[in-house]
Amino acid sequence: MTLLWSVMEDEEEYSRAAGDPKRADRWLRRLPLILAALAALPLLWLSIEFSLLIGQIGFYVVALGTDTGTVIGLVLMAIAGFVGLVGTLVCLWIGFRRSGWRWRIGSALATVGCAGLLPLSWVLFGFTGGA
Repeated sequence: MTLLWSVMEDEEEYSRAAGDPKRADRWLRRLPLILAALAALPLLWLSIEFSLLIGQIGFYVVALGTDTGTVIGLVLMAIAGFVGLVGTLVCLWIGFRRSGWRWRIGSALATVGCAGLLPLSWVLFGFTGGA
């Protein structure tokens, strides 16, 4: 009988590990960045597709003998989509590293801004693609 009683006493000495009290709050804090990343995906796809298209036709435009300003513009348009991709990834990385709400919301807005910079320039400068 004493052996059974000593085993029961040993089990009472163990303690449970406490859970993280902010565990449910983690997803709420990450939500603006996750939504910004999802909103940035189609914008990045458009930007990179446009940059690749400009890169493909850039050789032929240069072969026709265009001036230096046009070539510089083609190079800038060819790398703009990839600069937007890098900017978007940097903004997401900064947002996930910082813990304040202002940093996270600001990084989420900057993420969508970096991803949408090239498509927004089409709207502002009148690139419609057709005609």
